[in-house]
Amino acid sequence: FLHQTKNEHLILPEVSDLSVNILSTIHKSPPLNPELFAENSSFRGLHWCQNLGTIEKLFELLRLPHEAIEKTAQQFEGLPHRMQQFSTVSNRIWWDDAICTNPEAAVATVQFFGKELGAIILGGQDRGMDIEPLAKILQEVAPQAQVFVLQSESAERFLQAIPQAVLVEDFDEIVFQVLKTTPEKTNIVLCPAAPSYDSFKNFKEKGGAWQEAVTLIK
Repeated sequence: FLHQTKNEHLILPEVSDLSVNILSTIHKSPPLNPELFAENSSFRGLHWCQNLGTIEKLFELLRLPHEAIEKTAQQFEGLPHRMQQFSTVSNRIWWDDAICTNPEAAVATVQFFGKELGAIILGGQDRGMDIEPLAKILQEVAPQAQVFVLQSESAERFLQAIPQAVLVEDFDEIVFQVLKTTPEKTNIVLCPAAPSYDSFKNFKEKGGAWQEAVTLIK
């Protein structure tokens, strides 16, 4: 956008703050109305609504029909391992958000579930990222949530930053602990907040292992 001309346009979420001077016309876009998504859709999360809000502003500039935005929101389906609800076994809602490989993304996930978060599973490769904002948001909006940390490169840092966190060996142990310690009808989310490469080929393999462990519940 630094190379745009005065005849071009830049669309930003309304929360954005540019600290540089540019020539193009800036358009601030409000979040898309979450009511446009299905009732239980994870895409009602603020970060998703902000993303789709920029598309809504684009439609406005191009004079495209708003009905297309509404239809897309109502029919939108996500990809595997990206805030994927994959099971409701044992009267709990099980989610795979293995694509969440940094603390900032995990903050958005925690904010979305809030007091309905029953447990979150963290841990992976240690790249020295700042965990404090995640620890703070867990305390503020989901103090009731169980926090499990996989045995991993980053485990010690997560345990130091989040006092209530519990170290676990693998997904099988997590499933066992979840069934013992979390209320029914709450959300159980794999949201590593760290890359998967210390123990898995990639986030897809890690998410697959998580889903497989849940399918073994009897």
